Amino acid sequence: MHCWLNVEQSGGQERPDKAALRRILRQERENQKKNSILTNLPWGPEHIARLSEFFEARLSASPLGIPQWPSPWFGYFPIGSELNLLGHGPMEGCYLPQAQSDGSLLWYPWTSSIESWPKDSRSLPIPPEETLLRNFNPNQNAPWMVITPCLAVDLSGTRLGYGGGFYDRFLCLNKEFVLSVACVPSQLLLDDHALPKEQHDEPVDIIVTESRVVVLAKKKMEKILLQLLKIDRG
Repeated sequence: MHCWLNVEQSGGQERPDKAALRRILRQERENQKKNSILTNLPWGPEHIARLSEFFEARLSASPLGIPQWPSPWFGYFPIGSELNLLGHGPMEGCYLPQAQSDGSLLWYPWTSSIESWPKDSRSLPIPPEETLLRNFNPNQNAPWMVITPCLAVDLSGTRLGYGGGFYDRFLCLNKEFVLSVACVPSQLLLDDHALPKEQHDEPVDIIVTESRVVVLAKKKMEKILLQLLKIDRG
């Protein structure tokens, strides 16, 4: 799938604005989910499995031989046609976000009882106030791997989110100690620079589809993996 950057590249067709792109790509994702259901294929587990296998391979191949990602990972609660990545990985170290009115994200630990929590107008769970972790941020002693929700991502790392800018702000403030990951169906991994990119947009470091892992920030990934290995070794 291709989204044109400008009139010249499209042969005279003007690229849709972000709102139009969101409608187009949301519909494409919904169609992909319907096709997945019709063919009795899982919608998400293969992405987290691919990512887990990738990190385990990279960590095991290191001189210190760490067998798996030894630090927390941060996901999202799926709504609509979003890939469901919960319940298919090491959930003990999984945290989920809650967007705040000031544009920030607070995080809370995943629990198996989350489905029974009350939901907000977007069908997202409302965590109990005492579960929200404040002053909880990535740092050199605890780097994070964050899976960023999105409608699509291109091979330059530009992701098309939902317009709130929450993850762009979070990644901008914490990029040194966060590996950002976009998990998308392969049909929504677009050509290089296919999506419009604004000054505040933060590119992701890694892209995961059901069939492959694309590392865009190799030096950053190696730096964070090395830090994790030092931490795990103690």
